[in-house]
Amino acid sequence: MMVDRGPVLTSAIIFYLSIGAAIFHVLEEPNFQKAVTEYKNKKDNILEKYPCLSPEDLEQILEAVSDAAGQGVTITGNKTFNNWNWPNAVIFAATVITTIGYGNIAPKTSAGQMFCIFYGLFGVPLCLTW
Repeated sequence: MMVDRGPVLTSAIIFYLSIGAAIFHVLEEPNFQKAVTEYKNKKDNILEKYPCLSPEDLEQILEAVSDAAGQGVTITGNKTFNNWNWPNAVIFAATVITTIGYGNIAPKTSAGQMFCIFYGLFGVPLCLTW
């Protein structure tokens, strides 16, 4: 009698994705928050240093050139977008083990990059057996 492994493997994949997303979220979220804080401090420093520059003018400049973009901070006016929120972490974790490599986000911290390597080493074979 052949046992259907589909539900067990599906459960294993979902569990593995959840654990991976949680770890990516924990490792990368603080780096994102630090980048946002640094960005806001730099904006305040620029406005103090150049009193003739209005906050609105600075926003126009920052829309064109964003220093924070390298840290995964997408700037639209005064809003920032967290690439490492839970849904994005799940999507990233899935793209790693399925070898899709969507490429919108990637770990910025050394710990996140190392975890990504080991996560993929175990996750890709798990996904291939599914």
